[in-house]
Amino acid sequence: MQIIISAGGGGTRLWPLSTNEHPKQFVPILDPNSLFEQMFQILVHNFSPKDIWVTTIPQYQQTVEDFLPSDFPKNHILVEPERRDTFAAICSQAAIVTHHTNDTEPLIFVPADDWLKESDIPAFNHALQKIGQGLLEDTFDFITVGITPKYPATNYGYIQIARADIKKCFDSPVSVLRFKEKPDYETAMQYNESGDFLWHKHNPSFTFQKLRKILSKIDPQSLEIFESFRKIGKIDASLYSSLPKIAIDYAIAEKIDSMGVVGMDITWEDIGNWEVVYKHLEDLSSSPNQIQVAGSGNKVKLFDPSKKIAFVGVSGLLIVESEDGLLVIDPKFSPEVKKVAEHFSKKN
Repeated sequence: MQIIISAGGGGTRLWPLSTNEHPKQFVPILDPNSLFEQMFQILVHNFSPKDIWVTTIPQYQQTVEDFLPSDFPKNHILVEPERRDTFAAICSQAAIVTHHTNDTEPLIFVPADDWLKESDIPAFNHALQKIGQGLLEDTFDFITVGITPKYPATNYGYIQIARADIKKCFDSPVSVLRFKEKPDYETAMQYNESGDFLWHKHNPSFTFQKLRKILSKIDPQSLEIFESFRKIGKIDASLYSSLPKIAIDYAIAEKIDSMGVVGMDITWEDIGNWEVVYKHLEDLSSSPNQIQVAGSGNKVKLFDPSKKIAFVGVSGLLIVESEDGLLVIDPKFSPEVKKVAEHFSKKN
């Protein structure tokens, strides 16, 4: 079983801490270590380093190398020529890993910016093992991960499974009945109450043998390119640029019948915007002395603790300060942060 950490994504929804130059996976947002460091440490304690790979883009290659141990195999750092969404990236990376292993090796992709509570790490590792075992069987060609919903979420996709499979899914892959991308709040409430939906946590998993079977039917042209990458053991930039720019969910997951899901009942969050981060930061009342508060419910994330900051007569705000800027926001307006980041990027 091979674990591939995807660390090539950008990120402006967490501006000013996360920027395209230094995105969220390399930033210590909720803990002293970055999200990438945390995920690597979780995996390296349960899997051999020779079975762990990291993918990124040229812009972040040196950052990745700086974070990894000096003895991490350099040929296990895979660099995409450019961003072409997850279908091109994941399938190309699978081809390279398979060049060094074999066509029947289970491949599990893990985002570098996942955040897990320490108490949930055993369940996370258990699920990865179950995915690996499931891929060695003939039942499913493609397996992903589902999380027991903790609240009605409009920023996550949902996966429906048979009600009879709810308990079973935590011990072995079960069939996916359908996907629903980011429902509105009322629909998300219905899904939570129904008891047969899981949040879709994006961990695409397959073997190259099964990927070949899938793509031979739905996209033989792209398969030919991936096969060429597998044969030579590297990504050809010109061929890579000709691949469709599409998410793997739309290119594969929504087009196949043999789709499985393994469930995790954990406190997982996609640290994708400030509204999510706000929930996990402490109230300012317990913050260092340089912060003075008159109001309630304000939270702060500082990267320069030498500054004196005061808040008077305001409540429920999130204040984020870094080298790149200062953000003061009502967390429910988190989707607007990307526009702010784009505005300042154009200014520069």
